[in-house]
Amino acid sequence: MAINKSTTISFFVFFISGFLFAQENRYMVFYKDKTGTPYSISQPQQFLSTKSMDRRNGQGIAVTAQDLPVNPAYINDVKSTGAVVKYSSRWFNASLVEATSLQKNSIETLSNVLSVEYVAPGKTGDGGRIRAHSKFDAAAASEASQNQNSILGLDEMHRDGLTGSGVTIAVFDTGFPGVNTNPAFADLFENSLLRDSYNFSYGQPNVYIGHEHGTRVLSIIAANLSPTFYGGAFDADFLLYATEFAPNEFRVEEYNWLFAAERADSAGADIISSSLGYNEFDDASMNYTIDDLDGETAVITRAANLAFLRGMVVVNAAGNFGNETWRFIGPPADGENVIAVGSIDKNYLRSNFSSFGPTTDGRIKPDVMAIGTSAASVTPAGTVAFGNGTSYACPMITSLIAGTWQNWPDLTAVEMVALIRQAGSKYFNPDNSFGYGIPTYQAIKNIFEFPVNGITGIWVYPNPTAGELRIAVEPGSGNVVVVQVYSVLGQVMQQASYESIWNLNPFILDLATYTPGIYFVKVSTTNQIKTWRIIKK
Repeated sequence: MAINKSTTISFFVFFISGFLFAQENRYMVFYKDKTGTPYSISQPQQFLSTKSMDRRNGQGIAVTAQDLPVNPAYINDVKSTGAVVKYSSRWFNASLVEATSLQKNSIETLSNVLSVEYVAPGKTGDGGRIRAHSKFDAAAASEASQNQNSILGLDEMHRDGLTGSGVTIAVFDTGFPGVNTNPAFADLFENSLLRDSYNFSYGQPNVYIGHEHGTRVLSIIAANLSPTFYGGAFDADFLLYATEFAPNEFRVEEYNWLFAAERADSAGADIISSSLGYNEFDDASMNYTIDDLDGETAVITRAANLAFLRGMVVVNAAGNFGNETWRFIGPPADGENVIAVGSIDKNYLRSNFSSFGPTTDGRIKPDVMAIGTSAASVTPAGTVAFGNGTSYACPMITSLIAGTWQNWPDLTAVEMVALIRQAGSKYFNPDNSFGYGIPTYQAIKNIFEFPVNGITGIWVYPNPTAGELRIAVEPGSGNVVVVQVYSVLGQVMQQASYESIWNLNPFILDLATYTPGIYFVKVSTTNQIKTWRIIKK
Protein backbone atom coordinates (compact mmCIF):
# COMPACT_ATOMS: atom_id res chain seq x y z
CA MET A 1 0.00 0.00 0.00
CA ALA A 2 1.33 3.45 -0.93
CA ILE A 3 1.94 5.96 1.91
CA ASN A 4 1.12 9.61 1.34
CA LYS A 5 4.24 11.72 2.17
CA SER A 6 2.33 14.59 3.73
CA THR A 7 0.49 12.16 5.98
CA THR A 8 3.81 10.70 7.12
CA ILE A 9 5.21 14.14 7.98
CA SER A 10 2.05 15.10 9.85
CA PHE A 11 2.21 11.89 11.85
CA PHE A 12 5.90 12.47 12.65
CA VAL A 13 5.26 16.01 13.85
CA PHE A 14 2.34 14.82 15.95
CA PHE A 15 4.49 12.03 17.44
CA ILE A 16 7.34 14.39 18.36
CA SER A 17 4.91 16.92 19.81
CA GLY A 18 3.25 14.24 21.88
CA PHE A 19 6.63 12.98 23.08
CA LEU A 20 7.67 16.44 24.23
CA PHE A 21 4.45 16.96 26.16
CA ALA A 22 4.86 13.50 27.74
CA GLN A 23 8.48 14.03 28.76
CA GLU A 24 8.83 14.56 32.51
CA ASN A 25 11.06 17.25 33.98
CA ARG A 26 11.57 18.52 37.51
CA TYR A 27 10.02 21.74 38.77
CA MET A 28 9.78 23.61 42.05
CA VAL A 29 6.22 24.61 42.82
CA PHE A 30 5.94 27.59 45.17
CA TYR A 31 2.74 28.12 47.14
CA LYS A 32 1.11 31.44 48.01
CA ASP A 33 0.60 30.82 51.72
CA LYS A 34 0.07 28.23 54.44
CA THR A 35 -3.55 29.09 55.07
CA GLY A 36 -5.54 26.21 56.48
CA THR A 37 -2.57 24.10 57.46
CA PRO A 38 -3.31 21.50 60.13
CA TYR A 39 0.08 22.22 61.76
CA SER A 40 0.67 24.76 64.53
CA ILE A 41 3.71 26.52 65.96
CA SER A 42 2.28 25.73 69.39
CA GLN A 43 2.77 22.02 68.66
CA PRO A 44 6.23 21.83 67.03
CA GLN A 45 6.61 18.19 68.07
CA GLN A 46 4.47 17.40 65.02
CA PHE A 47 7.40 18.22 62.73
CA LEU A 48 10.48 18.75 64.92
CA SER A 49 12.28 16.23 67.13
CA THR A 50 12.95 16.74 70.82
CA LYS A 51 16.63 17.33 70.07
CA SER A 52 15.73 19.95 67.48
CA MET A 53 13.58 21.76 70.02
CA ASP A 54 16.29 21.48 72.66
CA ARG A 55 18.75 23.15 70.28
CA ARG A 56 16.35 25.99 69.56
CA ASN A 57 15.33 26.46 73.18
CA GLY A 58 18.95 26.47 74.29
CA GLN A 59 19.70 29.30 71.87
CA GLY A 60 16.50 31.24 72.40
CA ILE A 61 15.19 30.53 68.90
CA ALA A 62 11.43 30.50 68.43
CA VAL A 63 9.44 28.30 66.05
CA THR A 64 7.76 30.49 63.42
CA ALA A 65 5.21 30.06 60.64
CA GLN A 66 8.11 29.53 58.24
CA ASP A 67 8.81 26.26 60.06
CA LEU A 68 5.33 24.90 59.41
CA PRO A 69 5.09 22.12 56.79
CA VAL A 70 3.40 22.81 53.45
CA ASN A 71 -0.39 22.56 53.61
CA PRO A 72 -1.19 18.91 52.68
CA ALA A 73 -4.24 20.07 50.75
CA TYR A 74 -2.01 22.10 48.43
CA ILE A 75 0.18 19.06 47.82
CA ASN A 76 -2.88 16.96 47.02
CA ASP A 77 -4.03 19.57 44.50
CA VAL A 78 -0.68 19.27 42.70
CA LYS A 79 -0.91 15.49 42.75
CA SER A 80 -4.37 15.68 41.20
CA THR A 81 -2.76 16.95 37.97
CA GLY A 82 -0.90 13.66 37.66
CA ALA A 83 2.45 15.17 38.72
CA VAL A 84 4.62 13.27 41.20
CA VAL A 85 5.53 15.22 44.35
CA LYS A 86 8.99 14.17 45.52
CA TYR A 87 9.79 16.47 48.47
CA SER A 88 8.39 19.58 50.10
CA SER A 89 10.12 22.51 51.78
CA ARG A 90 8.78 24.10 54.95
CA TRP A 91 11.14 27.08 54.73
CA PHE A 92 10.47 27.89 51.06
CA ASN A 93 6.81 26.75 51.16
CA ALA A 94 7.35 24.72 48.01
CA SER A 95 7.44 21.23 46.52
CA LEU A 96 9.72 19.47 44.06
CA VAL A 97 7.65 17.68 41.43
CA GLU A 98 8.18 15.52 38.38
CA ALA A 99 5.75 16.60 35.70
CA THR A 100 5.10 16.69 31.98
CA SER A 101 4.61 20.03 30.26
CA LEU A 102 0.85 19.54 30.30
CA GLN A 103 0.89 18.74 34.02
CA LYS A 104 3.13 21.72 34.68
CA ASN A 105 0.64 23.96 32.84
CA SER A 106 -2.19 22.58 34.97
CA ILE A 107 -0.22 23.22 38.17
CA GLU A 108 0.26 26.86 37.20
CA THR A 109 -3.53 27.33 37.06
CA LEU A 110 -4.06 26.17 40.68
CA SER A 111 -5.31 28.97 42.90
CA ASN A 112 -2.85 28.23 45.70
CA VAL A 113 0.24 28.17 43.44
CA LEU A 114 2.42 31.27 43.29
CA SER A 115 4.95 30.16 40.65
CA VAL A 116 6.63 27.17 39.02
CA GLU A 117 10.40 26.99 38.37
CA TYR A 118 12.14 24.55 36.02
CA VAL A 119 15.09 23.02 37.93
CA ALA A 120 16.25 19.94 35.98
CA PRO A 121 15.43 17.67 33.07
CA GLY A 122 14.20 14.14 33.64
CA LYS A 123 13.34 12.42 36.88
CA THR A 124 15.06 12.28 40.27
CA GLY A 125 18.51 10.76 40.00
CA ASP A 126 20.36 13.22 37.75
CA GLY A 127 22.91 15.75 39.15
CA GLY A 128 26.33 16.97 40.52
CA ARG A 129 30.09 17.15 39.88
CA ILE A 130 33.12 16.82 42.11
CA ARG A 131 36.61 18.28 41.77
CA ALA A 132 39.02 16.06 43.69
CA HIS A 133 41.97 13.85 42.76
CA SER A 134 43.59 11.10 44.78
CA LYS A 135 46.48 8.68 44.91
CA PHE A 136 46.98 5.69 47.20
CA ASP A 137 49.92 5.52 49.61
CA ALA A 138 49.11 3.20 52.50
CA ALA A 139 52.63 3.34 53.96
CA ALA A 140 52.23 7.01 54.94
CA ALA A 141 48.62 6.77 56.11
CA SER A 142 49.13 6.76 59.87
CA GLU A 143 51.57 9.67 59.84
CA ALA A 144 49.34 11.65 57.48
CA SER A 145 46.30 11.22 59.70
CA GLN A 146 48.24 12.39 62.75
CA ASN A 147 49.80 15.32 60.91
CA GLN A 148 46.58 16.72 59.49
CA ASN A 149 44.82 16.38 62.83
CA SER A 150 47.70 18.12 64.61
CA ILE A 151 47.53 21.22 62.40
CA LEU A 152 44.23 22.21 64.04
CA GLY A 153 45.15 20.65 67.38
CA LEU A 154 42.62 17.85 67.01
CA ASP A 155 45.13 15.41 68.50
CA GLU A 156 45.33 17.55 71.63
CA MET A 157 41.55 17.88 71.60
CA HIS A 158 41.32 14.09 71.61
CA ARG A 159 43.76 13.87 74.53
CA ASP A 160 41.39 16.13 76.44
CA GLY A 161 38.66 13.56 75.78
CA LEU A 162 36.85 15.64 73.16
CA THR A 163 35.82 13.50 70.19
CA GLY A 164 32.42 15.01 69.35
CA SER A 165 30.32 12.99 71.77
CA GLY A 166 26.79 14.36 72.07
CA VAL A 167 27.12 16.61 69.02
CA THR A 168 25.06 15.82 65.91
CA ILE A 169 26.71 16.36 62.53
CA ALA A 170 24.80 16.25 59.25
CA VAL A 171 27.03 15.49 56.25
CA PHE A 172 25.71 16.46 52.79
CA ASP A 173 27.46 14.93 49.79
CA THR A 174 27.23 12.63 46.76
CA GLY A 175 26.51 9.44 48.64
CA PHE A 176 28.47 7.22 51.01
CA PRO A 177 29.39 3.95 49.26
CA GLY A 178 31.08 1.36 51.44
CA VAL A 179 30.30 3.08 54.74
CA ASN A 180 27.96 0.26 55.76
CA THR A 181 30.64 -2.39 55.13
CA ASN A 182 33.91 -0.54 55.81
CA PRO A 183 35.62 -1.35 59.17
CA ALA A 184 36.65 2.31 59.48
CA PHE A 185 32.98 3.20 60.04
CA ALA A 186 31.99 0.22 62.21
CA ASP A 187 31.49 2.44 65.26
CA LEU A 188 28.66 4.27 63.49
CA PHE A 189 26.62 1.09 63.60
CA GLU A 190 27.99 -0.69 66.67
CA ASN A 191 27.57 2.40 68.85
CA SER A 192 24.33 3.58 67.19
CA LEU A 193 25.90 6.86 66.09
CA LEU A 194 24.15 6.92 62.70
CA ARG A 195 20.85 8.58 63.56
CA ASP A 196 19.34 9.19 60.13
CA SER A 197 20.11 8.98 56.42
CA TYR A 198 18.41 9.60 53.10
CA ASN A 199 19.35 9.81 49.44
CA PHE A 200 17.65 12.86 47.92
CA SER A 201 19.46 12.33 44.61
CA TYR A 202 17.91 8.93 44.02
CA GLY A 203 14.73 9.42 46.03
CA GLN A 204 15.34 6.41 48.26
CA PRO A 205 16.69 5.50 51.72
CA ASN A 206 19.89 3.88 50.44
CA VAL A 207 22.81 6.32 50.82
CA TYR A 208 25.51 3.69 50.28
CA ILE A 209 25.68 4.30 46.52
CA GLY A 210 27.09 7.04 44.33
CA HIS A 211 30.46 8.75 44.04
CA GLU A 212 33.14 7.93 46.64
CA HIS A 213 33.64 11.62 47.46
CA GLY A 214 31.06 11.52 50.25
CA THR A 215 32.69 8.51 51.91
CA ARG A 216 36.11 10.12 51.88
CA VAL A 217 34.83 13.43 53.25
CA LEU A 218 32.90 11.63 56.01
CA SER A 219 35.99 9.63 56.98
CA ILE A 220 37.89 12.78 57.94
CA ILE A 221 35.29 13.32 60.66
CA ALA A 222 33.93 9.87 61.50
CA ALA A 223 36.46 7.15 60.64
CA ASN A 224 38.10 5.17 63.42
CA LEU A 225 40.50 2.73 61.76
CA SER A 226 42.90 2.07 64.62
CA PRO A 227 45.85 2.46 64.45
CA THR A 228 45.95 3.64 60.82
CA PHE A 229 43.50 6.52 60.68
CA TYR A 230 41.48 8.66 63.07
CA GLY A 231 38.79 11.12 62.10
CA GLY A 232 38.46 14.35 64.01
CA ALA A 233 35.11 13.74 65.77
CA PHE A 234 34.48 10.01 65.54
CA ASP A 235 32.20 9.85 68.58
CA ALA A 236 29.65 12.35 67.24
CA ASP A 237 26.16 11.40 66.10
CA PHE A 238 25.74 11.49 62.33
CA LEU A 239 23.05 12.24 59.75
CA LEU A 240 24.03 11.26 56.20
CA TYR A 241 22.24 12.88 53.27
CA ALA A 242 23.07 12.43 49.58
CA THR A 243 22.05 15.60 47.75
CA GLU A 244 23.79 15.20 44.40
CA PHE A 245 24.99 12.65 41.86
CA ALA A 246 28.16 13.05 39.80
CA PRO A 247 27.27 13.06 36.07
CA ASN A 248 25.78 16.55 35.66
CA GLU A 249 24.75 19.76 37.39
CA PHE A 250 21.33 21.42 37.65
CA ARG A 251 19.58 23.78 40.05
CA VAL A 252 17.68 20.84 41.58
CA GLU A 253 20.78 19.99 43.61
CA GLU A 254 20.54 23.25 45.49
CA TYR A 255 16.98 22.34 46.37
CA ASN A 256 18.09 18.84 47.41
CA TRP A 257 20.47 20.62 49.81
CA LEU A 258 17.50 22.62 51.12
CA PHE A 259 15.44 19.48 51.72
CA ALA A 260 18.39 17.87 53.50
CA ALA A 261 18.90 20.96 55.68
CA GLU A 262 15.26 20.87 56.76
CA ARG A 263 15.48 17.18 57.55
CA ALA A 264 18.70 17.83 59.50
CA ASP A 265 16.90 20.58 61.40
CA SER A 266 14.02 18.26 62.27
CA ALA A 267 16.44 15.52 63.35
CA GLY A 268 18.33 17.87 65.68
CA ALA A 269 21.59 18.54 63.84
CA ASP A 270 24.06 20.95 65.44
CA ILE A 271 26.41 21.18 62.44
CA ILE A 272 25.93 20.85 58.70
CA SER A 273 29.15 19.83 56.95
CA SER A 274 28.90 20.34 53.20
CA SER A 275 31.73 19.89 50.71
CA LEU A 276 29.57 21.16 47.85
CA GLY A 277 29.30 24.38 45.91
CA TYR A 278 27.49 25.75 42.87
CA ASN A 279 28.22 28.48 40.37
CA GLU A 280 28.00 26.89 36.90
CA PHE A 281 25.37 24.45 35.63
CA ASP A 282 24.84 22.33 32.54
CA ASP A 283 22.00 24.70 31.71
CA ALA A 284 23.77 28.07 31.42
CA SER A 285 20.58 29.97 32.23
CA MET A 286 20.97 28.70 35.80
CA ASN A 287 24.55 30.01 36.23
CA TYR A 288 25.46 32.45 38.97
CA THR A 289 27.63 35.48 38.36
CA ILE A 290 30.12 37.18 40.65
CA ASP A 291 27.42 39.75 41.43
CA ASP A 292 25.34 36.93 42.90
CA LEU A 293 27.92 36.27 45.64
CA ASP A 294 26.08 38.59 47.98
CA GLY A 295 25.06 36.05 50.61
CA GLU A 296 21.37 36.15 49.78
CA THR A 297 20.82 35.31 46.09
CA ALA A 298 21.80 31.68 45.45
CA VAL A 299 19.19 29.10 46.43
CA ILE A 300 21.67 27.07 48.45
CA THR A 301 22.97 30.17 50.26
CA ARG A 302 19.46 31.18 51.24
CA ALA A 303 18.92 27.65 52.56
CA ALA A 304 22.17 27.82 54.56
CA ASN A 305 21.14 31.17 56.02
CA LEU A 306 17.85 29.69 57.21
CA ALA A 307 19.66 26.72 58.76
CA PHE A 308 21.90 29.08 60.72
CA LEU A 309 18.89 31.07 61.95
CA ARG A 310 17.64 27.81 63.49
CA GLY A 311 20.82 27.30 65.51
CA MET A 312 22.88 25.12 63.18
CA VAL A 313 26.44 26.00 62.15
CA VAL A 314 27.01 25.47 58.43
CA VAL A 315 30.58 24.56 57.44
CA ASN A 316 31.19 24.55 53.69
CA ALA A 317 34.11 24.08 51.31
CA ALA A 318 35.21 27.42 49.86
CA GLY A 319 35.77 25.97 46.38
CA ASN A 320 38.64 24.80 44.20
CA PHE A 321 38.70 27.57 41.61
CA GLY A 322 41.69 29.60 42.83
CA ASN A 323 43.74 29.02 39.69
CA GLU A 324 40.85 29.12 37.21
CA THR A 325 39.02 31.88 35.37
CA TRP A 326 36.32 31.83 38.05
CA ARG A 327 38.70 32.12 41.01
CA PHE A 328 36.11 32.91 43.64
CA ILE A 329 34.20 31.01 46.27
CA GLY A 330 31.00 29.26 45.22
CA PRO A 331 27.63 29.38 46.98
CA PRO A 332 26.80 28.68 49.76
CA ALA A 333 30.29 29.77 50.87
CA ASP A 334 29.21 33.39 50.32
CA GLY A 335 26.72 33.21 53.20
CA GLU A 336 27.44 35.75 55.94
CA ASN A 337 27.36 33.13 58.69
CA VAL A 338 28.54 30.15 56.65
CA ILE A 339 32.05 29.10 57.68
CA ALA A 340 33.75 28.85 54.28
CA VAL A 341 36.89 26.70 54.52
CA GLY A 342 39.90 27.23 52.28
CA SER A 343 42.84 24.87 51.82
CA ILE A 344 46.47 24.87 52.97
CA ASP A 345 49.30 22.38 52.55
CA LYS A 346 51.40 20.72 55.27
CA ASN A 347 53.66 23.79 55.37
CA TYR A 348 50.71 26.04 56.26
CA LEU A 349 50.77 27.68 52.83
CA ARG A 350 47.61 28.36 50.83
CA SER A 351 46.87 25.68 48.23
CA ASN A 352 46.96 27.19 44.72
CA PHE A 353 43.49 25.83 43.93
CA SER A 354 41.82 27.30 47.03
CA SER A 355 39.16 29.84 46.05
CA PHE A 356 39.36 33.54 46.84
CA GLY A 357 36.93 36.07 48.27
CA PRO A 358 35.54 38.57 48.82
CA THR A 359 31.79 38.47 48.57
CA THR A 360 30.06 41.02 46.34
CA ASP A 361 29.30 43.17 49.38
CA GLY A 362 32.93 43.12 50.51
CA ARG A 363 32.95 40.51 53.29
CA ILE A 364 36.10 38.45 53.99
CA LYS A 365 36.05 34.97 52.49
CA PRO A 366 37.15 32.27 52.98
CA ASP A 367 36.63 32.35 56.73
CA VAL A 368 39.30 29.90 57.88
CA MET A 369 41.80 27.39 56.50
CA ALA A 370 42.66 23.71 57.04
CA ILE A 371 44.71 21.12 55.19
CA GLY A 372 43.35 20.22 51.76
CA THR A 373 46.53 19.43 49.83
CA SER A 374 47.42 15.73 50.01
CA ALA A 375 44.77 15.28 52.67
CA ALA A 376 44.36 11.71 53.91
CA SER A 377 40.96 10.02 53.83
CA VAL A 378 39.47 6.53 53.79
CA THR A 379 38.11 5.14 50.51
CA PRO A 380 35.03 2.91 50.15
CA ALA A 381 37.41 -0.06 49.89
CA GLY A 382 38.90 0.72 53.31
CA THR A 383 42.28 1.93 52.10
CA VAL A 384 43.74 5.34 52.93
CA ALA A 385 44.26 7.66 49.98
CA PHE A 386 45.36 11.25 49.50
CA GLY A 387 43.43 13.97 47.72
CA ASN A 388 43.40 17.67 46.99
CA GLY A 389 40.45 19.98 47.55
CA THR A 390 38.74 22.30 49.97
CA SER A 391 36.29 19.39 50.22
CA TYR A 392 38.81 17.75 52.57
CA ALA A 393 39.58 20.91 54.53
CA CYS A 394 35.89 21.44 55.36
CA PRO A 395 35.44 18.30 57.55
CA MET A 396 38.61 19.17 59.47
CA ILE A 397 36.98 22.41 60.66
CA THR A 398 33.72 20.54 61.29
CA SER A 399 35.63 18.22 63.64
CA LEU A 400 37.14 21.16 65.51
CA ILE A 401 33.69 22.68 65.99
CA ALA A 402 32.26 19.37 67.19
CA GLY A 403 34.94 19.00 69.88
CA THR A 404 34.52 22.63 70.88
CA TRP A 405 30.75 22.27 71.21
CA GLN A 406 31.20 19.10 73.27
CA ASN A 407 33.40 21.01 75.73
CA TRP A 408 31.37 24.24 75.73
CA PRO A 409 27.80 23.06 75.00
CA ASP A 410 26.16 26.35 75.97
CA LEU A 411 27.62 28.19 72.97
CA THR A 412 25.08 29.42 70.44
CA ALA A 413 25.58 29.12 66.69
CA VAL A 414 26.24 32.86 66.56
CA GLU A 415 28.92 32.55 69.24
CA MET A 416 30.48 29.49 67.60
CA VAL A 417 30.92 31.19 64.22
CA ALA A 418 32.49 34.21 65.91
CA LEU A 419 34.74 31.97 68.03
CA ILE A 420 36.12 29.99 65.09
CA ARG A 421 37.03 33.21 63.28
CA GLN A 422 38.54 34.71 66.42
CA ALA A 423 40.69 31.60 66.93
CA GLY A 424 42.21 32.03 63.46
CA SER A 425 45.90 32.86 63.13
CA LYS A 426 45.10 35.98 61.06
CA TYR A 427 42.14 37.24 63.06
CA PHE A 428 43.59 40.73 63.38
CA ASN A 429 44.72 40.97 59.75
CA PRO A 430 42.42 38.77 57.61
CA ASP A 431 42.49 38.78 53.82
CA ASN A 432 40.59 37.22 50.93
CA SER A 433 43.07 34.44 50.24
CA PHE A 434 43.65 33.16 53.77
CA GLY A 435 40.58 34.47 55.57
CA TYR A 436 41.00 34.69 59.34
CA GLY A 437 43.68 32.03 59.15
CA ILE A 438 44.10 28.65 60.79
CA PRO A 439 42.05 28.11 63.96
CA THR A 440 43.37 25.69 66.56
CA TYR A 441 42.01 23.94 69.61
CA GLN A 442 44.70 25.59 71.73
CA ALA A 443 43.71 29.03 70.49
CA ILE A 444 40.09 28.29 71.42
CA LYS A 445 41.20 27.16 74.89
CA ASN A 446 43.24 30.33 75.25
CA ILE A 447 40.22 32.46 74.39
CA PHE A 448 38.22 30.82 77.17
CA GLU A 449 41.04 30.59 79.72
CA PHE A 450 42.44 34.07 79.11
CA PRO A 451 39.65 36.55 78.44
CA VAL A 452 40.40 39.64 76.41
CA ASN A 453 39.54 41.90 79.37
CA GLY A 454 42.38 40.69 81.57
CA ILE A 455 45.24 38.27 82.17
CA THR A 456 44.72 35.36 84.52
CA GLY A 457 47.80 33.41 85.61
CA ILE A 458 49.93 32.88 82.51
CA TRP A 459 49.09 33.93 78.96
CA VAL A 460 51.04 32.79 75.88
CA TYR A 461 50.03 34.43 72.60
CA PRO A 462 49.51 34.77 69.64
CA ASN A 463 49.03 31.17 68.69
CA PRO A 464 49.69 30.41 65.83
CA THR A 465 52.52 32.92 65.48
CA ALA A 466 54.57 34.15 62.54
CA GLY A 467 57.46 35.29 64.72
CA GLU A 468 56.91 37.03 68.04
CA LEU A 469 55.62 34.97 70.95
CA ARG A 470 54.52 36.89 74.04
CA ILE A 471 54.45 35.51 77.58
CA ALA A 472 52.48 37.47 80.16
CA VAL A 473 52.51 36.46 83.82
CA GLU A 474 50.22 37.96 86.44
CA PRO A 475 52.18 39.46 89.38
CA GLY A 476 52.08 37.08 92.31
CA SER A 477 52.40 34.00 90.14
CA GLY A 478 56.10 33.84 91.06
CA ASN A 479 58.93 36.30 91.00
CA VAL A 480 61.19 34.46 88.54
CA VAL A 481 59.77 33.06 85.33
CA VAL A 482 61.57 30.43 83.24
CA VAL A 483 60.51 29.94 79.61
CA GLN A 484 61.62 26.94 77.54
CA VAL A 485 60.81 26.16 73.90
CA TYR A 486 60.90 22.50 72.82
CA SER A 487 60.68 20.83 69.42
CA VAL A 488 58.21 18.00 68.88
CA LEU A 489 61.13 15.62 69.50
CA GLY A 490 61.81 17.14 72.92
CA GLN A 491 64.89 19.15 71.95
CA VAL A 492 65.32 22.43 73.86
CA MET A 493 65.29 25.14 71.19
CA GLN A 494 65.46 28.20 73.43
CA GLN A 495 65.44 29.10 77.11
CA ALA A 496 65.07 32.39 78.95
CA SER A 497 64.36 33.62 82.46
CA TYR A 498 63.13 36.96 83.74
CA GLU A 499 61.43 38.63 86.69
CA SER A 500 57.66 38.91 86.43
CA ILE A 501 57.37 42.63 86.90
CA TRP A 502 54.94 44.69 84.85
CA ASN A 503 57.61 46.45 82.79
CA LEU A 504 58.59 43.04 81.41
CA ASN A 505 54.99 41.96 80.81
CA PRO A 506 54.67 40.62 78.24
CA PHE A 507 58.07 39.05 77.75
CA ILE A 508 58.77 38.54 74.03
CA LEU A 509 60.42 35.51 72.45
CA ASP A 510 61.59 35.73 68.84
CA LEU A 511 60.63 32.62 66.83
CA ALA A 512 61.01 34.23 63.40
CA THR A 513 63.87 31.94 62.35
CA TYR A 514 62.08 28.75 63.44
CA THR A 515 60.95 26.33 60.75
CA PRO A 516 57.14 26.30 60.44
CA GLY A 517 55.67 23.53 62.56
CA ILE A 518 54.67 22.48 66.06
CA TYR A 519 56.56 23.55 69.20
CA PHE A 520 55.96 23.35 72.93
CA VAL A 521 56.49 26.27 75.30
CA LYS A 522 56.88 25.51 79.01
CA VAL A 523 56.47 28.40 81.43
CA SER A 524 57.60 27.81 85.04
CA THR A 525 57.01 30.10 88.01
CA THR A 526 57.53 29.54 91.72
CA ASN A 527 54.11 27.96 92.18
CA GLN A 528 53.05 26.56 88.80
CA ILE A 529 54.22 25.05 85.54
CA LYS A 530 52.21 25.20 82.33
CA THR A 531 52.93 23.97 78.81
CA TRP A 532 51.43 25.31 75.56
CA ARG A 533 51.43 23.75 72.12
CA ILE A 534 52.46 26.49 69.65
CA ILE A 535 52.13 26.60 65.87
CA LYS A 536 54.89 28.50 64.08
CA LYS A 537 53.65 29.57 60.65
